[in-house]
Amino acid sequence: MDVAGLSLHFDNLHYPGWFSVIVAQVLLMAERLRLRAGTPDVPFIIDAQFHHDGKARAAPGGRSFYEDISPGVPDETVKIGPFEITTRAELERVHQEVEREIWFGLGVPRVIPAELDFDSVFSTYLGVTT
Repeated sequence: MDVAGLSLHFDNLHYPGWFSVIVAQVLLMAERLRLRAGTPDVPFIIDAQFHHDGKARAAPGGRSFYEDISPGVPDETVKIGPFEITTRAELERVHQEVEREIWFGLGVPRVIPAELDFDSVFSTYLGVTT
């Protein structure tokens, strides 16, 4: 499964948390795919990259907190991963690791973690319990 996205903002300012939520969605889609295929123990790998023009900046507090803007994203290509997931129990831990790399890769030395409840999602969206 490949996922591609484009983030365009007039001021080239990006909130790292936006990407973190997308990663959680991808992890859940991959888990659903494994369940539908009847192969819940088949490992999958999440590997990501951000490419930008060298002028991207991160706004750790979101677009409304301009005083907290990073001076710039260190590298024009930010590589994240690869992370291998072999069981559903690993999803939350892997998400946290990917999330940390997203924030650090966008030049922010701290993480404002997404408040996600993977167990709740499994029971409501996937119809399974952990």
